[in-house]
This record gives sequence, structure tokens and C-alpha cells, in this order.
Amino acid sequence: PPTTSVGTAAAVPASAMARFATHARSTNEIFLLAAKAMALITCKLLAGETLEEAMADFPGPSWWDAVAIADDAEGASLKE
Repeated sequence: PPTTSVGTAAAVPASAMARFATHARSTNEIFLLAAKAMALITCKLLAGETLEEAMADFPGPSWWDAVAIADDAEGASLKE
């Protein structure tokens, strides 16, 4: 089957990528943005950058420090 790959990343069957894109568009397109961000970070790591260097494009607090938490939720449980 046809494959897609970026740089030295492992090839992924094109049909799997198409299914993912279709699923993301029908449920929540933020999955596409998250996949692009993860692909960028992975490519930078494979190129030899440190995690801190690879994450430099994404400054800000950890998600559990930035997300709204319900009054009855425990903050520590969100980190798990």
C-alpha cells in the first residue's frame, strides 16, 4: 500500500493517515493540529535537538495548569 513519510520518520500507510484525517474532521479538528505539533516535535527530536529545543515553539504552562478545572476535581488527578 502507498505510504507517507517525513524525513527519517517511520512510514505510515497512507490509508491510515486518510482514516485519521477523516475521523478528526468528523469529530474534532483539533486532532489535526495536535498531530501536526507532535510531528514537528518528533522531527526535531530525530534531527538531534533536545526536548527543550524541540518544544521551544510551544511556550506556556503545562496543560493542567492552563485548563479550567471543575470545583470538585482534584488538580493532582489531572496530571495522571
